[in-house]
Amino acid sequence: MEYTIGDKIVLIGLPGSGKSTLGKQLSLNLHYPFYDLDELIVDHIGCSIAQFFNEKDELQFRILESTMLNKTLLLDGPLVLSTGGGAPCFYDNIELINTYSTSIYIDVPDKVLVKRLMNNAGGERPMFYKLPESAVKNKILTLKQAREEFYNQAKIKLSGADISTELIVSALGKFKS
Repeated sequence: MEYTIGDKIVLIGLPGSGKSTLGKQLSLNLHYPFYDLDELIVDHIGCSIAQFFNEKDELQFRILESTMLNKTLLLDGPLVLSTGGGAPCFYDNIELINTYSTSIYIDVPDKVLVKRLMNNAGGERPMFYKLPESAVKNKILTLKQAREEFYNQAKIKLSGADISTELIVSALGKFKS
């Protein structure tokens, strides 16, 4: 079966940008399967990413992340994939993403990211857990500075606090034409 550009959609961006939430909604809208790269990794390793980081190291995680990204992008058929914030920034992952999918950079204002991450009461994001607001803001700015060169290689960039699945579908339609 032939697929067109847009059949594989990968959402990239900073932590808290809404990649997983938007990805789930987009997959329902398009009737594509949804994958969350971090969830695939957790299922594969049998523990949380934070625990993996503590027991191994970031290098081992990034190798595994790249392997899982490659396997997911090579699946037959359409899909929507949300990545972890660092996934496009290591090895040749952004090139891999752009070769096999339509990449979309979800660029959310720093203030919105800080607010979302400060609401991380359950500790789902260990990098930001229990940090004061000023530290979260500094970490976001540092991450953005380090990662934006990779994010900006996405085929589509959507900016703003209120990015919706409708906006993504509209951008995909314009990108295809």
